[in-house]
Amino acid sequence: MKKTNKSAGVQYKLIFYYALFALLPMFLIAVFTYGNTKKIQLERLYEELSYQMEHTIKNLDEKANNYYAVSNMFYMDNTLQSYLTADYSQRGYEDLYSYVDDLFSNIKTFNPDITKISVYTSNRTLPKDEYYFYLLDPENLPDWCQTTGNGGVMHMQNTGNGTISFTRKLNFYESGQYQIFVYMEITEDYLNQMLGLGDEEIIMVLLDDAGEIQASNDQELIGKNMASINLEKQLFMKNNTAYCGQLQLFTDSRRYDKEAGLVASRIFLVFFVSAVLALAAIYLYSRSFRNKVDKVRQGARSIGEGKLNYRIFLPENGRGRDELDEIADSVNQLGEKIHTLIEESYKKELDRKISELNLLQEQINPHFLYNALSSISVLAMGNGDKVASRAILYLSDFYRITLSKGKQDITIREELNLLESYLKIQRMRFDDSIEVEYELDESLLDVHVVKLTLQPIVENAIHHGRDDDSEVFHILIRLFEEQGKTVFEVIDDGCGMDPEKLMDLQNSMNHSEGGYGLRNVNIRIKLQYGPQYGVYIESERGFGTKIRIEFPGRERAKA
Repeated sequence: MKKTNKSAGVQYKLIFYYALFALLPMFLIAVFTYGNTKKIQLERLYEELSYQMEHTIKNLDEKANNYYAVSNMFYMDNTLQSYLTADYSQRGYEDLYSYVDDLFSNIKTFNPDITKISVYTSNRTLPKDEYYFYLLDPENLPDWCQTTGNGGVMHMQNTGNGTISFTRKLNFYESGQYQIFVYMEITEDYLNQMLGLGDEEIIMVLLDDAGEIQASNDQELIGKNMASINLEKQLFMKNNTAYCGQLQLFTDSRRYDKEAGLVASRIFLVFFVSAVLALAAIYLYSRSFRNKVDKVRQGARSIGEGKLNYRIFLPENGRGRDELDEIADSVNQLGEKIHTLIEESYKKELDRKISELNLLQEQINPHFLYNALSSISVLAMGNGDKVASRAILYLSDFYRITLSKGKQDITIREELNLLESYLKIQRMRFDDSIEVEYELDESLLDVHVVKLTLQPIVENAIHHGRDDDSEVFHILIRLFEEQGKTVFEVIDDGCGMDPEKLMDLQNSMNHSEGGYGLRNVNIRIKLQYGPQYGVYIESERGFGTKIRIEFPGRERAKA
């Protein structure tokens, strides 16, 4: 019963609002005739003018704010300041032009409406190319030098050459050695078009502080003083913009007199016929509308309650379908898609990530085990059982840490212990030909990292970084924090790589198939922490290799 009352309310409200806001105003306008009609139209005109004024000022301020933001870039650019205040009497302009050309070109690329950017300065050692740099004459300063004032003021002015200029002082301190201004130009038509958006009978003008018209949707008014324009029998409105001066709107009010009379004479004639027909039409439509709203509301409520198999009934032939039927169809599709995502996509994606991570984790262990047992085999044959026994003990320590109760990540302290167990085995095989040095930020030792991150990198360096096993091979392991990331660096003084091999290796870093070591560590870190982390390689033939491993900082990386 409650649902029926709500549904009926929609129909009754539509009829009520129609009678209140359509039939009654039409009747009152017919009764009060011409006078009230004119008054209503004039009030609407004022509203339109106010809206037009507000909308235009908003557009102007948004655009001017862009120019002010650009000038802020120049104002806060210390490098630009140093170039513009430098003494060039004993130095060349190459660095100056290179910096200014790049900076101005980039600004104009992202702001195509800016046609010119220049600097006006009293620094006489700067070049006077009349393109980027203009020299200020203290005895003949432009008007905008005075009106611009301090560095927080931006001045707009019509240049008289079809463009509008925006100027701002760049001096950080008024007592500076030089006066420096940034000067930007846009086409005059650009502002004029913004002022011309709206009623063609509304004249818009943009004035400076002296009352001079800088821009207008009436080209004949540009350059005139507002005091010289006759505003008799004109509706008039004005307001200030943030950077472009004062905006004024005016239009001839007499054009509405005849319209008001015609409206008053016709309304009463069509009132009775239109009222009866409209009332009947809205009754029939509201009844159909009410029924469709009930269906959509019930469908949305059911899906919201978790009944994802619920479907709203729709006509099979599709005849007479409207926007509400489309909404009902969309609600049905939404329920079906949500059900599909829950049942298939989410579960499959989660399983894929878990299996891929576990596969990569397991992929590395047999690879290392093969190499470690190979080393132990060599030791057993060459040194007897005691040495082999000690090697097996080191290997057991390695796997004890590696298993880590099934956890995918361990602390950096544990990762270093795991690496040390591996290095003990390698030192037994290679004697003192491998030297490892550590530079560690000990405050990061409790940060968590994907296990078996360092060992594959060091193993890769030992097996591929040396041309001669008899030479002493140095490895430096650094741990530090940089820009919110925890960073490992493994640096060796081995043979390095040719550019072609380095490029091939870098290109294959994001593919897990067909390899271990660097690629495996890179893939596991990206899967665990995100694509912004991973492994990066620097190498040069004859000068060694540096492997950089980035993963989250101490807050996110902690378990």
